[in-house]
Amino acid sequence: MVNNKQINKVLAKYIKNKKVLLAYSGGPDSTFLLESLVSFFNTNLKDNIVLAYVNYHDSDYTFKEEQIVSEYTKKYHLNRYQLHVRFNKEKDHNFEEWARNIRYTFFKDICEIEKISYLIVGHHKDDLIETYILQKERNISPAIYGLKEITEFHSYNVVRPLLSLYKDEIKTILNKKGLVFYDDITNYYEKNTRNKIRNKGLSIKEKDKIVKKCKKENKKLDHLYLSFNKVKENNLVFYQRLTEDNKKRYIFYLLNSLQLSVKEKEGFLNITYDYLKRIEKGILNLGSNYKLVKEEQSFFITNKYKVKDYSYIVKKPGIYEFDFFKIDLTKPELFNIKSFPIVIRKNKKEDKISTNLVSKDVHSFIKKQKVPIYLREIYPVFLNDNKEIFYVPFYVDIKKGKTPIYFY
Repeated sequence: MVNNKQINKVLAKYIKNKKVLLAYSGGPDSTFLLESLVSFFNTNLKDNIVLAYVNYHDSDYTFKEEQIVSEYTKKYHLNRYQLHVRFNKEKDHNFEEWARNIRYTFFKDICEIEKISYLIVGHHKDDLIETYILQKERNISPAIYGLKEITEFHSYNVVRPLLSLYKDEIKTILNKKGLVFYDDITNYYEKNTRNKIRNKGLSIKEKDKIVKKCKKENKKLDHLYLSFNKVKENNLVFYQRLTEDNKKRYIFYLLNSLQLSVKEKEGFLNITYDYLKRIEKGILNLGSNYKLVKEEQSFFITNKYKVKDYSYIVKKPGIYEFDFFKIDLTKPELFNIKSFPIVIRKNKKEDKISTNLVSKDVHSFIKKQKVPIYLREIYPVFLNDNKEIFYVPFYVDIKKGKTPIYFY
């Protein structure tokens, strides 16, 4: 067992007595984590820890890895899920991306079967540094530099308890305790981008300097996200004042509130960023039922924007709830209603107002009233017995509460 105060602090903060899934490979990081979890839970290990092992068959020595995984599984009488996969260069191209997709899909399936909300992974301080360097080299504008202790992913949380330790510290502790682990030979292959950084042989002093720099930049990002959180209105005006990097961060901040995959977020980010450079207002289809709505001073991304025809016959005064809005007709005079029944329906392109208004064209009237783009296609018109449009609400009166229509 390994009893480390810093790791126990992280586990107590997020896990407490909850059942967890450990991504276990038999390597030093995951072995250190397993021993830490055994110490943390102490009893009822089988009820608290489930192992997930993926054998990629990416070297001639993975049988040793699997042997160690089996030994530790038996040692602590744990349940283990195991997956065997092989990389196809012609089909999958990028090993790192392929392996990541394979294992996280596997983890997701296990979490659903076992009803687990926490996945524990062995990312340590060196991984944090490698991630930070890659982000800088690739000119990425992430939500956070390096790695976080906890992140939401799919339907579970990914917890990283080892971010306070370097890999060499982990190995030293394991060796002192005589704990066996598998030192994966593929970690030294120069073809892997991370391994190139890993094998540079940075000193502890150099590493500490990078960690310090990473923390400093994340502190700035914390302040930036606080400012994002405060923006409620006129967010396009706010957005246009940001640097190009922070514009992308703000879009990503908005996308994070939606149930999207990483690939969808990245795609939507680029499309949204390009579209917001344009002067014109409009609605852009982002795919997967999501739309970007851009107004004069604001924009938002939603999957709740839907347009369909509607027509309602109203026979008497009252309060009515329709598909797109609620309306209070207890005072018919506010809507220029002389008698019932009336029809309230969605406006159409050919609509004309049968009143003495300067603009008889309904669409022109709606536009002049500065009705938001997302409401224009569902904006109501009122018809009398003769099927004539006698009233179109003034949007400014709706905003001020003088005309009691409440859009959902």
